[in-house]
Amino acid sequence: TNDIEHLADGESRYSAYLTPQGRMITDMNVVARGDRLLLDVPAALAAPLRERLDALIFSEDARVSDESALLCVWTVVRPDAIVDVVAETLPAALQALPEMDLDTFNVIRIERGIPLFLVDMNDDTIPLEAGIEDRAISFTKGCYVGQEIIVRVTHRGGGRVARKLVKWVADAGATAIPGAGRSEE
Repeated sequence: TNDIEHLADGESRYSAYLTPQGRMITDMNVVARGDRLLLDVPAALAAPLRERLDALIFSEDARVSDESALLCVWTVVRPDAIVDVVAETLPAALQALPEMDLDTFNVIRIERGIPLFLVDMNDDTIPLEAGIEDRAISFTKGCYVGQEIIVRVTHRGGGRVARKLVKWVADAGATAIPGAGRSEE
């Protein structure tokens, strides 16, 4: 869904892969590495995505492989961003950074309003419902699978969707009540 054609070596761009109905197959960070592109996707989706993409190749000089066992992804949490770093080894600059447990990472991710695929969004979600269109979709790049739905909702529907993942900020001193707002019906 995003413009990745002119990524320089080492650059990455957040994107999504959609069905013709505009539903998400996955979100991903696309990383340019020389003459290849790496797709950083949830681990559970790597093999099925490889098979799906491989089935699309007919006569092109291209190959799709699952390199999950060869690469690692480190997520760096900075004051201004959360950044994934894909590498064969941990870069020296990252070795000195303190490690963070998954619970702390999830608190920071949620506070910053960053949805996680297979947790906050899934294959029944369109990017507009997840609120990721501003960083996952290029509205100028040209065609991609699912584009017709995205354009229709954005231009004809004014971007309105039946449901939308939003960031909610409580007043200072507010207390969250587990289960509040849920219907028991």
